[in-house]
Amino acid sequence: MPLEGDDFNWLQNGIKDAFKGVLHLFAEPHGGNIILSGFDGLTTLSEGYALINYEVCYFPGATIGGIGIGEVARISLDTTYDPSGLEVFADSASKNTYEKRRAKVQVVTDTGGLFTLSSPRLEDIIREMCNVVESNTNLTINQNSWVIAGELAKAKKIQDRVYLRGKIKSGTTNQVAFIVPAGYRPLQTVLVPVAILEGGISAFLKVEAGGNATVVTDGDLVVNGTNYVSLYGVDYPID
Repeated sequence: MPLEGDDFNWLQNGIKDAFKGVLHLFAEPHGGNIILSGFDGLTTLSEGYALINYEVCYFPGATIGGIGIGEVARISLDTTYDPSGLEVFADSASKNTYEKRRAKVQVVTDTGGLFTLSSPRLEDIIREMCNVVESNTNLTINQNSWVIAGELAKAKKIQDRVYLRGKIKSGTTNQVAFIVPAGYRPLQTVLVPVAILEGGISAFLKVEAGGNATVVTDGDLVVNGTNYVSLYGVDYPID
C-alpha cells in the first residue's frame, strides 16, 4: 500500500513515543530534557546524545565561545533539511523525508529554566536512584583577592571522586585562590586543566592534599574585568 504523508508522521511519532516510554522514569522530573552521553569539554565539546522533549537527538560535537557572566550554554533542537529529500506522497502531501533533527549548543543569556550543559546527566540520575553516596559543599572563594564570578562555586563528591563547578575571578594566578574543605581534598597534589575566558592562556588548577587550590600559569596574570577562570570540568580522585 502506498505511503501517505500522515503515515510518515505516524512512524516518526511512534519512534519518539517508544523512547519516551523507556526513558520517562529518568527524564520526567526534568521536563523530558537530560544529557544522555557526551557533551564533555569546556569550549570544545565532544559528540554525544541528548534527550530533548523526550526525543533522542545526536550531537556531532562543537566549539563554542567563552561563557560570560549571566550566560549559559543552551542545548536545543536543530532541524535541517536536504532538498533532495522532498517527496510527494499518495495523498499529494509533500514532506522532506531527509529531515535531520540534531542537538546544538549555543551561548545565550540565562533566562532561567533552560536546558543547558549543567542540566542533569543520565549517569548522575542513575547514581542517585541507586543510592550512590554523594555529598555537596559550597566553596568559599576569598584568598588573595579571588572571588566568585556570578554564581556559587561548589564541590560535589560522588563515591571517591570530587567534581568542581563555578567560576572565579579578580585574583592573580600562581597565588592560592581558595581552600578545598576537608573530605574533598586529594591524597596528593593534582593538576587539572582549566579554561581562562580571555587570551587563550594555558592554565591548570593545582589542588594540594592540604586543601590549597591555585590557578597555575607560566607567568602571573590578574584575572579581572569580565575575565574569569572556569572550574567546570575539574575533577579528581580522593582515594
